[in-house]
Amino acid sequence: MPKYRNNNTGDEVEYKHVDARLEMLPNWVRLDADPALAPEPKGPADTQDERPSKSAPKGEWLAYARGRVKDSDENDELDTLTKEQLIDRYGEVSDG
Repeated sequence: MPKYRNNNTGDEVEYKHVDARLEMLPNWVRLDADPALAPEPKGPADTQDERPSKSAPKGEWLAYARGRVKDSDENDELDTLTKEQLIDRYGEVSDG
């Protein structure tokens, strides 16, 4: 039974069959039956500490930025930003 996780909210759902809609949405990830192969959840409890390289894929920059957002409005805006905008906004290392 396929199980999915929403990377924005951390919600998990399970279906009897593969869900074509969730397969197409970028914020939903299908979890593998083997927990060792399942992706790690991203969010406030599990943030990516190391800044991705500028050549890293946009998905890595999104995960990095999601760990640094200050509120839900900023989190919602992330999906509208280009990779270059993510780097400009979250690429600088700050002291907190």
